[in-house]
Amino acid sequence: MARRRDHAPPQVTQGAPPLKIGVVLAALALALALGWHSAAAQQAAVEPMARWWSAANERERARAAEQLVSSIPFDALYRSLARGRPYRADVERGRIVRSYRTTDGTEHPYYVVVPDGYDPARSYPVRVYFHGGIGRQRPGTNGEWWTRSEPLLRDDAISVFPAGWAGSRWWQRRQVENVDGILRAITREYNVDPNRVYLFGVSDGASGTYFHAIRAPMRWAGFVALIGHPAVLSNPRLQAGGEVFARNLINRPMFVANAMDDRLYPVGSVLPFVDLFRRLGADITFRRHTGDHSVSWWPDERERIDTFIRLHPRDPLPEHLFWETETTDHFNRFHWIVIDELGDVPGDATRARPLDDDPFPHVRPSGWVEAHRRDNTVSVTTYRVRRITILLSPDAFDLRAPVTVIVNGQQAFSAVVRPSVATLLAWAGADDDRAMLFGAALDVTVGSSGGIIRVVD
Repeated sequence: MARRRDHAPPQVTQGAPPLKIGVVLAALALALALGWHSAAAQQAAVEPMARWWSAANERERARAAEQLVSSIPFDALYRSLARGRPYRADVERGRIVRSYRTTDGTEHPYYVVVPDGYDPARSYPVRVYFHGGIGRQRPGTNGEWWTRSEPLLRDDAISVFPAGWAGSRWWQRRQVENVDGILRAITREYNVDPNRVYLFGVSDGASGTYFHAIRAPMRWAGFVALIGHPAVLSNPRLQAGGEVFARNLINRPMFVANAMDDRLYPVGSVLPFVDLFRRLGADITFRRHTGDHSVSWWPDERERIDTFIRLHPRDPLPEHLFWETETTDHFNRFHWIVIDELGDVPGDATRARPLDDDPFPHVRPSGWVEAHRRDNTVSVTTYRVRRITILLSPDAFDLRAPVTVIVNGQQAFSAVVRPSVATLLAWAGADDDRAMLFGAALDVTVGSSGGIIRVVD
């Protein structure tokens, strides 16, 4: 089984939920489409595939995965996972108030608004909205943290309104876990387009979008930050969840708007940050407005924001990426690169890229990886990184041909990498993202003469 960072190893548990008939039929259709003549072989695949889709937690999914490894060929399983789970029509619509409990036991209320005309046969974009006023007490469970959400609702998208407060601010790790858990819960029940999930924020919420764009952008297609300020993340009193690295902003587009006479975050104080981010390579659309700390101009900006969203779907398997982190316990992965171990490596001095005007303070030493993929060749450049994992998707690589890996200018690997059902299931279970599936993994130990690479079984 492939190594998985940021996720606990799967454990087997006794018992499983009853299989929904729609899930069973979908899995049966898969088995029949394979042309398997053995009824026993068909049944061996149907039940674990159905249990995989209906699993309520990682342990139940791991139990199904153990059976799938020996019962379904890789290509058939890949096609099934890429199609995604079957979705029911008899689901709740309208405003639905729920909560998500993070691993530290904190209950986070949220509400989701599903269009009345929701059709499970089509996939829906998702818009998540972070509110302002994060210094308040923990809200109740009736959704009062958004007082006027009606203008934000749409017939063509699912809208999500999480709650934040002084004990769980948008720029803390707890909220990253919370929002990820909410999106996973929605995806299990509703047909979500995984490449059109967007994060909006107003005031403190906008400041929080900068944090998610820098530390946890993988699920998001883009960010809309209205009357916020990235400098909030460097205020030690506000307890940002770890180091903040400006260069990570190159990975996702942002739409940023601020007001000229804003008493908190005027255009003049935000624009130097935006200019720096752009010089680093970030794709930022910046809009300035008259007025104070409000979004009274929202109706005039709505069409531009909709255009921004329409033009920026997520690329789930980007050809180029950059990722910097100071930890391997969390926030150490971006798409198909995982940073497994940090530390000095001979030659680092020649690859260092100091940021003289870095707006964020740094306490702990960090490391970074820049990776390029072209056809079946991956080139990675590293700084203070000793080990990484490279994930290979059949949608990005021809796994029938040799895969070549170049590490810090030296060819370290060139061979055919056999896809693995175990690896496919491990990462599909970790991500729950049908647009981003990985069939093989390479473990890279970075050295003075390139790297040593082994295939992860």
